[in-house]
Amino acid sequence: MPTRTLTLDEFNRIYSEYKPRFTVIAHSYVRNIEQAKDIVSDSFLYVWENRDRISFETRSVQAYILITVKHKCLNALLEQQNKEKIHRHIYHKTSREEQINLLKDDELTLRLFSREIQEIFQKELSKLPELTARVFVASRLEDQTYQEIAARYGITVRQVTREMQRALASLRVSLKDYLPVLLLLVQMTKK
Repeated sequence: MPTRTLTLDEFNRIYSEYKPRFTVIAHSYVRNIEQAKDIVSDSFLYVWENRDRISFETRSVQAYILITVKHKCLNALLEQQNKEKIHRHIYHKTSREEQINLLKDDELTLRLFSREIQEIFQKELSKLPELTARVFVASRLEDQTYQEIAARYGITVRQVTREMQRALASLRVSLKDYLPVLLLLVQMTKK
């Protein structure tokens, strides 16, 4: 069987007729319409540029282009998969390095934030009613029990509980952005 040569007219006809179909097929693989269009155009271009080397004896031009489209889709998917692996690797490596650096810098961060936290704490403590502030200081800074605080200020344990709830609610709102740092401060002071 003699080798058939692809003419420009035949190529243009096939391009016009099959490009939309092949784009739909490519899109079903790569899930990106622009990428699918590029793959199909590249496939047609490849066939046209290599028409003298391609034997169209056993396959039709359309079948050859379709196979080229599928191979290019597969290559695009493999390339995308490799890029995703590289991105994941970089992300995990960076994340680990950042975590290590953050752990190294925790003490410095705590020192920097502790002054700011103390200022906010003192400011908020001064805004509290006098009894509420005294109860809070006695409980949290002087480590007194609720019974000891009740006896000290001549109030009931239930009232101590209410004053502590009021103080904690107020401080929680004003220091909410610093909660993670506060937790680290507490952990570091326990060491």
